[in-house]
Amino acid sequence: MSSGAYAAPLRLELRPSRVLATLLCALHAVAMLSVLPLSLEWWWRSALLSVVFLSLVHVLRRQALLAGANAVRGLLWESDGSWLLTLGDGRSCAALLLPGAFVHPWLVVLNFKLEDAWWGSRAVVLCADGLDGQSHRRLRVRLRLAGDRSPQEPTSR
Repeated sequence: MSSGAYAAPLRLELRPSRVLATLLCALHAVAMLSVLPLSLEWWWRSALLSVVFLSLVHVLRRQALLAGANAVRGLLWESDGSWLLTLGDGRSCAALLLPGAFVHPWLVVLNFKLEDAWWGSRAVVLCADGLDGQSHRRLRVRLRLAGDRSPQEPTSR
C-alpha cells in the first residue's frame, strides 16, 4: 500500500460556484420567510431580515463568488500533509486541516486552522462546479485515503 506522504502536491484553483450560490440564496430565503410570521414588532422583524440579508451577502461574496480580499481562491496540499491557502488579495496562509471534513461527490467542506492569523479558522466549501472535475475527484480520493491522519498540532506536556 502506498503512503500519502509521497504523493505529489495537489494544487486546487477555485472558481465561482453557481450551485453554491443557488443553495445559499435558497437557504437564506427560507430563513427570511421564517422571520415574517413571527409575532414581533415590525422593527424587530426588519432587524432580523437585515441580519439574514447581510449574512447572505457575506457568504455569497466569500464562498460562492470568491470575491474580496479574504476569499480563499486556491489551495495547495503539500506532500507532507501541510496546506497553503491563497486568498483573494494574493496572500498565502499556512493552514492545518482539522478533522471532520465532509466529503461527497457533489460537495466537500474543509475546516482549516490558520497559522499566524488573528481570525483563527476558516471553512472552505467546494461544490463540484467550483473546481474542474479532475481536481475535485483527486481531492475527494486523497481526503478519503488520508482519513483523519492529517498532521495534528504538537501537544505540550
